[in-house]
Amino acid sequence: MSRIPLGRPGRPGDVEGIMIYLASDESDFATGALFRVDGGMTTL
Repeated sequence: MSRIPLGRPGRPGDVEGIMIYLASDESDFATGALFRVDGGMTTL
């Protein structure tokens, strides 16, 4: 856990927000985007 910046493992609900966003009209202008839902692991 010390290697994960948020200090905890991922949970299924952690991807909910981005899934709702991508399924909504709010994301209609997003193209070629990469959304990492990894607790900050790729920022290291």
